[in-house]
Amino acid sequence: GYLFFRAWFLLLLATHKYISGDDKWARSFPVTGYHDEKFEWDAHRIAERLESQYRAHPEGPHCENTKIWPFCNAAGGLGMYLYDKVFGKNTHVAFENFIGYAKENYFRRGPNGQLQSVTSYYDPIEKFHAGGAVAGGLMTCHLLQPQNPELGKLLYDAAATALGWRNPDGAAA
Repeated sequence: GYLFFRAWFLLLLATHKYISGDDKWARSFPVTGYHDEKFEWDAHRIAERLESQYRAHPEGPHCENTKIWPFCNAAGGLGMYLYDKVFGKNTHVAFENFIGYAKENYFRRGPNGQLQSVTSYYDPIEKFHAGGAVAGGLMTCHLLQPQNPELGKLLYDAAATALGWRNPDGAAA
């Protein structure tokens, strides 16, 4: 479960390796879990777990019980992307399944190609998309930009237009 923690943690560990060059978090370290259960974790196991989740669930792993947040998933993908860069791996390919799924199901375009809605979270049990305002894409665009520049730009441009940042008088579209 809990993609939110695992996604951001891998991004943090990969950033540490990128900045310091230190492989400290590639080695096992103890983690205490539910009911004080102890287990070993490392950056490689986290990345492999995320990779297996994205292969099994192109719609994205649940970030919390029954909720799939594109924001959390974009962080997971960015963690895998940077992990691959610093460790010479190829886990991010599995995340590209999520990008394809998200384009079709979480980011809706109109007939003119303009972004019309952005899902904040999806509940697959209830078949419910929360959110919808294109300005919500600001939460995710900066995380997607390095992984998929076209999608990151689409989300940012739509949000900037909706918020009036592109209008000289500052009025929202």
